Amino acid sequence: MPTTYNTVGSAPYLQLTVLPNLGNIGAWDVRARPNFSFGNGTYGPVQRIQVIGTSASGELLYEVVDAEKEMESEVESSSIYPNPSNGESVNVALSGLQKGQLQVRVLDAAGRSVVTHQYLVEDSIQTTLLFDKKLSAGIYMVEMTNGGDVKIERLVVQ
Repeated sequence: MPTTYNTVGSAPYLQLTVLPNLGNIGAWDVRARPNFSFGNGTYGPVQRIQVIGTSASGELLYEVVDAEKEMESEVESSSIYPNPSNGESVNVALSGLQKGQLQVRVLDAAGRSVVTHQYLVEDSIQTTLLFDKKLSAGIYMVEMTNGGDVKIERLVVQ
């Protein structure tokens, strides 16, 4: 459903925090138009952007996004709990994994890796990630990589 969002004042950038209808992770089709003091400009062509947390990257090719969605759907199920967490630990349960290595990374809002764990897996795993240092309150991304497939879950720490 089309929705219009405007920048604040004369700022040329739209802050992602004003986009409440969009998830924190995903690819979105957007069209931009200038707003002049004498009236609105015309919309440009549709561009696909990728949003991760509070940042967005430039235009993506539809084939790349579709391939990523297909890879994500191959992981049968995943869950992170408790969510919200107290920042001391979090449980991770995954199934539908390929036999081999599973890497679990916790990324802060700036995209920096704050925790990394490696596991040998067959089809599924249920484990508790204990954090050496309690995580500060905020939103984190838990990135789980297995056989080239990447699954990302949002983790809230209170």
